[in-house]
Amino acid sequence: MMRNKCALFSFKKLSTLLLVLACSACSSEQAGLNELRRLCEKDAGLTIYKTVEADGFYDTRGSNTSVAETDYRFIEFCDDNPTVIDSPGCWRVSKVKRELGQCYERLDKSLAKIVVAPYPEFLKEHCLAVEKLEQPEAEYTYEVERAEWWVNENAGTKMIRHIGRVFNKKTGEVLGQGISYVLRKKSSAPSTFSCGSPQITGLQKSVPFAAGLIEKTLRGTSKITGEVK
Repeated sequence: MMRNKCALFSFKKLSTLLLVLACSACSSEQAGLNELRRLCEKDAGLTIYKTVEADGFYDTRGSNTSVAETDYRFIEFCDDNPTVIDSPGCWRVSKVKRELGQCYERLDKSLAKIVVAPYPEFLKEHCLAVEKLEQPEAEYTYEVERAEWWVNENAGTKMIRHIGRVFNKKTGEVLGQGISYVLRKKSSAPSTFSCGSPQITGLQKSVPFAAGLIEKTLRGTSKITGEVK
């Protein structure tokens, strides 16, 4: 009888401890959400100062071969460990006419596996050429500044801020800026919230936030030239 009482007492203690831990976790997450909401309301979002026409841009984030999906003629990047290009360095990936024989084979084979638009139609008459650069040559640059800090280190809750900018490399003029925040909780069931999450906006679904910075500052010309320049 005494053993049963001890077992019942231990079970109640364990249940109470689990309840306390759960409440603590909920409280920590709510505090993180409150901080995320404050930051989002403070300065998150897009600020567009100027829109210009551009054939392409330099992406400082590294490998970017998605130019076929855009209205740009080329995208430049530098990468010490590129994913598709066969060696490190700075590169320009450009749209060209297939008949010129300048298609980069590895990219061509990779894109041929994609059955959704715009690739099947694009690949009928066009392809992507790859040119090695000593350094980026594009007039406009897209860069992202990333910072992170603990909201609650014991709970594994961290805040991440991204500041994206598009600017003229020669003049330093900033054409636009996008600021976004992400709350990330590291646990057995990781969770991530952003300024567009329902918990922040009050909407039923997540919504894009601070998106479209490049497209809203650099209006692509949609030109496909006959040679790599």
